[in-house]
Amino acid sequence: MDRALSLYLPWWSIERLRRGGGARDRTGKPCVQGRPILLVRTIASRQIIAHACPVAVEAGVRAEMTLAHARALLPYADRIEPKVCEHDARRDRQGLTALARWAMRYVPLVAVDGEDGLRADITGCARLYRGEDKLLETVMEQVAGLGLTVCAAIAPTFGAAWALARYGDARHRIVERRDQIPGVLDDLPIKGLRLDEETIEALEEIGIRTIGQVLDVPRAQLPARFSGELLLRIDQALGRAFEPIEPVRSREPVRVEWPFKGPVTNPEAIRLAAEQLLERLADQLLKREAGVRRLKLTLDRTRATPVRLELILSRASRDARHLGRLLWPRLEQVNLGHGVEAIELLAVESTRLPHRQRGHRSMGMESLPEESMDEARGRLIDTLAHRLGHERVLQVNRVEAHLPERALRYVSASDQDSHCDPESRAVMPRGSRNRGTRVRVTSLDRPTQLLERSEPVQVQAMTPDGPVMQVRWRGGLHRVVQCTGPERLTSSWWREAAGGRDYFRVQVECGRVLWLYRDVRQGDWFLHGLWA
Repeated sequence: MDRALSLYLPWWSIERLRRGGGARDRTGKPCVQGRPILLVRTIASRQIIAHACPVAVEAGVRAEMTLAHARALLPYADRIEPKVCEHDARRDRQGLTALARWAMRYVPLVAVDGEDGLRADITGCARLYRGEDKLLETVMEQVAGLGLTVCAAIAPTFGAAWALARYGDARHRIVERRDQIPGVLDDLPIKGLRLDEETIEALEEIGIRTIGQVLDVPRAQLPARFSGELLLRIDQALGRAFEPIEPVRSREPVRVEWPFKGPVTNPEAIRLAAEQLLERLADQLLKREAGVRRLKLTLDRTRATPVRLELILSRASRDARHLGRLLWPRLEQVNLGHGVEAIELLAVESTRLPHRQRGHRSMGMESLPEESMDEARGRLIDTLAHRLGHERVLQVNRVEAHLPERALRYVSASDQDSHCDPESRAVMPRGSRNRGTRVRVTSLDRPTQLLERSEPVQVQAMTPDGPVMQVRWRGGLHRVVQCTGPERLTSSWWREAAGGRDYFRVQVECGRVLWLYRDVRQGDWFLHGLWA
């Protein structure tokens, strides 16, 4: 390893939280609706600060202090309560690992570095970007495009790059040669050597504050007073000791294949081979505790282009029988030509599908149901979608909207994770970061039948805005027995100007219950729904 890249994400935990729906203040610092963010961890019933946003840091909040102390330091004049959240180190680690896999599109070897950074071996990569300065600029711009604050540096060693990324000057982020490392690290604090707190305190007791002062001490005198870690960190920073990298590995998709000794034209033989491949695929998915969402079958034909069949499932599955039922009708329609030389199955998209314990009668246990209702529904949707088409099998999703006609939307039933954003901006695709969001709906009574188009009616009311006395609808005059309302419903401010509708629940003499509304701006009355 000749060239090392270090990425430092100073507010990683805070900005990971902010990306879930927070905002930034006027200076661009992370906050939630103008509120400082504090991440805490609980130790023996005490809440200790783990991370704080820049707004809180400027007020004096530091890690390891108590939450009560941090609250006292925040300016009370603004009367803004801080946003306090529990720190989840496991999710931070998972997020950094995902970010490392994402960064592999720019450099081949990337590893997670502590709780707030990444390290990469970029030996030989500079020529692809026409220089290390262009490589550094590209990586920093792309990471910043994800909404993350990043500092980065390139040096001949990981230790030097780590120190420069966290404590170095922004003008000196690239070190060309190893003999330049001592001069570049000379004025940096001793924390840049990645030492433990005990060693740092011991060095500060004798007046050593910078890396240059540590390097000025004769090497023979250091082991007598300090641990061997100090010498190791110095050697790693200067390139005298080897420092390995354990890069993240992207998991290869599950792939199984069956090569024939010669072209096969018998459909039954091809189906038997495909059945055995499905069993092998299911076994490999079981070992990974995963299920397939998209499956691709490839038939390599003699002197002809390969045939590719793709299955899209509504739910992850590793049931070979279910996959076979979806695949056989399409496989029977394939033109085998002069014969098939090989069959390949590829799990294009898979998700985690944990084991599920089932009872066994021989063990004296009551047998658990073979499949849950959710699995049965998924099998039905898969069967209908592959027979009729995914665009013809729809389901109704609820939308957070006040107006009744916008509260429901039809989406493909094959996409189980799709849901609607507030006020039906869009149906978000599978894999969205807001997956699993529960849509809030009103608890008020709503009509059992909603008309596709509101019908105009003539209303006689005591006052222009109600209550309703008589309704003329479809040529008939109906006297009102009971009237409840109004209930004001309005659209979103970005859709329409100020206005809305005043809804009334009206019961007429014949016993029917109507849902009427008056347009606030125009004053016209309409019938929108009926109760059964």
